[in-house]
Amino acid sequence: SKLVDELSTLSRYESALLKLDTQVLDLGELAAQTVRSFERLAIEKEISLTFSGGAALVLADRDRIGQVLINLLHNALKFTPSGGAISVETGVSADHAFLRVQDTGCGIAPEHLRFIFERFYRADPSRARETGGSGIGLAIALAIAKAHGGEILVESTLGTGSVFTLLLPLHPASV
Repeated sequence: SKLVDELSTLSRYESALLKLDTQVLDLGELAAQTVRSFERLAIEKEISLTFSGGAALVLADRDRIGQVLINLLHNALKFTPSGGAISVETGVSADHAFLRVQDTGCGIAPEHLRFIFERFYRADPSRARETGGSGIGLAIALAIAKAHGGEILVESTLGTGSVFTLLLPLHPASV
């Protein structure tokens, strides 16, 4: 039933009929709060979790952008071993705001990078649904970003870690 709910959610996010509850949102404030809510999990896994950055104003749906960050942090925690580090950074660059999640996890092989936002795709085929999730979280995150006129970029080096960057248009008052 969880998978059906996730597919339903993804379909809504990909739909042109999606209604966003947009408001002026400070990505820095949202990221700082979300990082605080993940501190206990990071401590339990013996992973350093830090936040840096400042205000980055966007016109966005707080709950949905929060879900993107939650998905990215869950993945970072899942694939970063004890003793590793995860950093979250927000800021403004050119005409967009960014939210970056960087980890020192296992990384993603180059041949898998172009597929990771596809539904049900798992870079490690041995991963079962019980241990590896549904393979839909990144597809949902990308659909939410696109619904806001944004995108998600990924850089990764196998054995070193990954960097996921959410880019969103700046709020008009910030430009």
